[in-house]
Amino acid sequence: VCAPAALTDILKLQALFAEVAALLNALGARWLLSHGSLLGAWLHHGPIPWDEEGDILLLPRDFAVLKSALEGSGQAFARTVQTPKGAIELISGPPLGALRYDVHEHRDTSGGWVATAVTFRLASEARNSPVQLDAFLARSNGSHAWTDSAVLPLEVLVPSRWLRLFDWLMPAPFNPKAALELWYGPRFTSRRKC
Repeated sequence: VCAPAALTDILKLQALFAEVAALLNALGARWLLSHGSLLGAWLHHGPIPWDEEGDILLLPRDFAVLKSALEGSGQAFARTVQTPKGAIELISGPPLGALRYDVHEHRDTSGGWVATAVTFRLASEARNSPVQLDAFLARSNGSHAWTDSAVLPLEVLVPSRWLRLFDWLMPAPFNPKAALELWYGPRFTSRRKC
């Protein structure tokens, strides 16, 4: 049995979604619920009860808009972290309104791209806070998009539709069930992280 996330963490995650959505909307960057947040919206009409993380996906043009805005937001601190599977280039940016962020680029041992994401936290929280929202880059070749964990036909993702998460409707993949099956397998409704 999974222990539910603390109510304070759920409320922080809700505030984090609101802040990130406001930022992306102000930039004109389109985004979609993804990974665990999509699973929560599909199964629970809210976050997964035991998860204090949020997940969204941006296609390349929209991710570039976000990254450009973050690069212009002030002094950032960059470092590279070596891991057994490769390296992570980590850029910790300054507070941006109510948000703080880290941009991380993951590469395998041969230098090949694995994943790119921006991790947002509330500016009032520590950088190691478990309450975070990951905005993943989904690379695209015109017919498919891919993240670190799945390759999805673009017709599964766009045009977007709306799903309820927390108390409002959020943009989600056009075919949420197909996206979840590609991320988690055909038995995604019975899969448990904990």
